[in-house]
Amino acid sequence: MALLPDREMATVEAWLTTHPEIDVVSRDRGGGYGEAAARALPHALQVADRWHLFENASAAFLGAVRKSMHPIRAAIGATIINRIC
Repeated sequence: MALLPDREMATVEAWLTTHPEIDVVSRDRGGGYGEAAARALPHALQVADRWHLFENASAAFLGAVRKSMHPIRAAIGATIINRIC
């Protein structure tokens, strides 16, 4: 593992260039990192990192629940569903 001195794309690209053995780059969806990885390691597979996958999945789940609340309330005849803390 390495801690780079900054988040500049040139720094990321330079570091990746010195590690041609890397076959998979896990990153967020920020375009700059993808471009740096593609230039430095054109053979590497780029994948979404775990945190962003879970963040996106949970946001999609909560959005689906919010959209379904009106039909759920209508089906059970309630205008308010008490939360259990």
